[in-house]
Amino acid sequence: MASIPTKTTDIGEPTWDIAYLFPNQGYWSEDAYLDLKTNHLIELVDGKLEVLPMPPSRINSFWRFCMANCFALFPKGSQVCSCSHHSKSNYETIKSVNRI
Repeated sequence: MASIPTKTTDIGEPTWDIAYLFPNQGYWSEDAYLDLKTNHLIELVDGKLEVLPMPPSRINSFWRFCMANCFALFPKGSQVCSCSHHSKSNYETIKSVNRI
C-alpha cells in the first residue's frame, strides 16, 4: 500500500485520499475484496476493482415485484430474504450476484 499524503479537503468534497488505505489497482486479493464492506456493486477482475453503476429503476421495480410474489409461494409466516452473493465466473473474476 502507498503512504498516505497529508492533504486536507474542503467541506463537501469527497475524501479521495481514503483510497490510500486500500491496495492499488492490480494488487487486490480475493480476501481483500471479500473483506470490503459496501452496499455498492463492485467486481474484482484481474486484481482490479470495477465499481458498477447502480441498476436502473426498472430493474429495482422488477426485483421488488419478484420479492413480493415470492411471498405467495410460501406458507404464511415464512421469511423471504434477498441478498447479494459473490460468484466466481472464472479464475480471476468475482462478481456480486443478487439472489432471493
